[in-house]
Amino acid sequence: MQIAGATGTFPADPAGYGNISHFVNVTAPNWMLLNVSYTDADVTGINASTLTMWNTTGDAWGGEVSGINGVNTVEKYVYANLTGLGDGWNVIAPPLASVAGEFQINSSPAGGWIWIDGVNRSVQTNATVAEIVSDVNHNVTVVLDDYYAGINESVNVSGGGVTDVFFELAHETGSLQVNSTPAGAIVYLNGTVRGGVTNTTLSSLDTGSYNVTIERSDYTSTPKFRIVNLSAGENETVAFTLIENKYSGGIGTSDDPYQISTRTDLINLSTDSGNWDKYFILANDISLADGSPAETIGNNSVRFSGSFDGQGYHISNFTMNKAGSNYVGLFGFIDDVVIKDLRVEAGSDGVHGGSFVGVLVGRIDTIVSLTNCSVSGNVIGTHNIGGLAGYTNSGDIINCSATGNVRGGGFCWWSYRQTR
Repeated sequence: MQIAGATGTFPADPAGYGNISHFVNVTAPNWMLLNVSYTDADVTGINASTLTMWNTTGDAWGGEVSGINGVNTVEKYVYANLTGLGDGWNVIAPPLASVAGEFQINSSPAGGWIWIDGVNRSVQTNATVAEIVSDVNHNVTVVLDDYYAGINESVNVSGGGVTDVFFELAHETGSLQVNSTPAGAIVYLNGTVRGGVTNTTLSSLDTGSYNVTIERSDYTSTPKFRIVNLSAGENETVAFTLIENKYSGGIGTSDDPYQISTRTDLINLSTDSGNWDKYFILANDISLADGSPAETIGNNSVRFSGSFDGQGYHISNFTMNKAGSNYVGLFGFIDDVVIKDLRVEAGSDGVHGGSFVGVLVGRIDTIVSLTNCSVSGNVIGTHNIGGLAGYTNSGDIINCSATGNVRGGGFCWWSYRQTR
């Protein structure tokens, strides 16, 4: 029995296979157990797990050795039980294995990180990945931020071949429920109409940040917008309140008061008792030459208890003829209120009423602050009448004045309690 390194010229490797350059010349009677060791460098570019012993006479391949024939990849050797050799039979036995292949991995969009069998190959699509073990199934994954991962769990490549792998990456999505009270508002995401009206669900939205606004004719939304950060698989809900636009602007809060800029706004305010506890500002001078409000702002049933900031503007040509009625003035009855920086000029017909009559206010009750207000014009009534206010129960009146004539049958006030 003889074992020696084989020399000479050997046939080309079979298609799809590669040798590890260990050709062994064996001369033995009958049978022989042969082990051939290898190193990591020997199996570069081939699939070591497929190593088996082959035989050749030097001119052609005889095929894999039959019977016991395999590889121990832990201890790194190939083994075969050579049988039926015959007395003096001579064979050249090299270990061969499947040659590595390549994956051409593309994705749309490109730029995804390529993982093969759970290992990040540190290359991004579109790319060729070499040294792929052939003839076994591989798990190929492409990972791109904000996209669902592309996964193919069964990709094979033949020895020395190239397998194309393609992923159409789907953007990660979530959904958004947009509600409003009342409903029926158009929905905008980042300034673009997204279809449908509240209350509605917007599905299959790309993940990311959205500025959500809504719009309905003759209404103002509160809040004006909402910022939503949408994650994959998430369902977010946002809600708005729609406030009817009865005035030139604003929503009646201290930060965004209703804006009174027209004669119509002022007339609307005189009948809008549901908002008499809100915040108002005068946005410009207003003339009532074409007609004054028929009703007062605040009355004995519903008192004005909000805030009115004149911002230094004035209301001119104000007249009111409610002879026989009580609590007459631009403001009829006020309580727990702030009125400031306002000037009211009565028209030639003045202000007429019964009891509690004044150009600015008919009756001031409690916790009231009037600051930097002035009036001019004539007032006619029966009892508790005055230029600025017909009657003041308590409160602060600061830096206010009145000019004109006051005529009545009872108390006529020209100076006011707790005036500063």
